[in-house]
Amino acid sequence: MTSNPISTCCISGFKHEGTPSGRLEPWIETQNGPVEAYISKPPANKDLKHGLLFIPDVIGPTSLNAQLLADTFASQGYTVVIPDLFHGDAIAMNNFANTDLPKWLQGHYHPSHLPHTPETVDPIVAGSIAKMRGADTGLTKLGGLGYCFGAKYAVRFLRGDKSDTRPQGESTTAHLDAAFIAHPSFVEESELSLVAAPLSIAAAETDAIFTAAHRRRSEEILAQRGIEEGVAWQINLYGGVSHGFAVRGDREDRRQRWAMEGAARQAGEWFEVWLR
Repeated sequence: MTSNPISTCCISGFKHEGTPSGRLEPWIETQNGPVEAYISKPPANKDLKHGLLFIPDVIGPTSLNAQLLADTFASQGYTVVIPDLFHGDAIAMNNFANTDLPKWLQGHYHPSHLPHTPETVDPIVAGSIAKMRGADTGLTKLGGLGYCFGAKYAVRFLRGDKSDTRPQGESTTAHLDAAFIAHPSFVEESELSLVAAPLSIAAAETDAIFTAAHRRRSEEILAQRGIEEGVAWQINLYGGVSHGFAVRGDREDRRQRWAMEGAARQAGEWFEVWLR
């Protein structure tokens, strides 16, 4: 793997303050049931042709932090969608006492015992991409934002438009044109080695999930993708912060706030070049 499985650092963090400008609403239907999403739209005076699929951490689309971050990108001219990857089974931030993460991954807490693995998550991501690429949306390009748990799926769908590399046999419409991920978890070397579109990564100095060794291995793989396929890539390292900083950092701490805002700027600049 080029990053480890999730751990307690993936649900720890600081709740931010603010009022979201988007809203939760019904989104798509899957074989496992309906999926809601938080949708944040750009101001009317902004370019409405570009979308971002925000693939969240395990705290899901009801996270205030994620919603406010989605609103930030929407204000820059993107239609932003955060689908519920977990069918209502997201984990509350800092809920350490009542959550066994390995059991959660296998669907122990879900009413229908749905696991939170590619077999159930891939269809949600693929369906979201297909809907955002629909003719009625007006969107011409689609980027992916992947945080922690969600980073794996941004990578899995960053494989260009080659049908032979579609996750779970999905159609060629299920791909992203560029992606930004922060402090990734669960990413396999085999997934990263198939990346065929621009990828930017924000990494934390202290991270037991995306370690220094994982970061170096990711650099090697992406450098090879650059040589073989001309894939644009970048890894920025933020000092003095830990796993989860890009969405769950302490805004009252100057260093964490700077890194969090820096990661958002990194994503914005990446999409400005490789999506717009």
